[in-house]
Amino acid sequence: MPARIVVVYDEPALLEEAVSALGLAGHDPVGFTDTMAALRALDKPQQVSLLITRMRFPAGRPQGLSLARVLKMKRPELKVLFTAQAELAEHAEGIGEFMTLPVSVTDLVATVDRILQSCAGSASDGSGAAAG
Repeated sequence: MPARIVVVYDEPALLEEAVSALGLAGHDPVGFTDTMAALRALDKPQQVSLLITRMRFPAGRPQGLSLARVLKMKRPELKVLFTAQAELAEHAEGIGEFMTLPVSVTDLVATVDRILQSCAGSASDGSGAAAG
């Protein structure tokens, strides 16, 4: 079944906490601990509105930034939320939003809600103008 939100973290406890909190908030999340597994899963046609990923993964695995770029080439409408150390924030510019680690699940859910509401608002607003 397609997921509306894809979460990619290499730390299983953090991944489980994020997926659980997003599910309790009424979203449809799916989680992956590996960027390649996420890429393979998202290679199939499905509706995904938001990718949440770390910027850095262990050596030998594609980085979150690379994952986001590949997916956005295939799905330009995909929204991306990166979580990483503050010094990596500039790398998110033009690709997605950024949250500095550590991130609380409460803040994560609030940010996801805001991103998805802005997507829904711009989709229902034929003018493309941002609401004030």
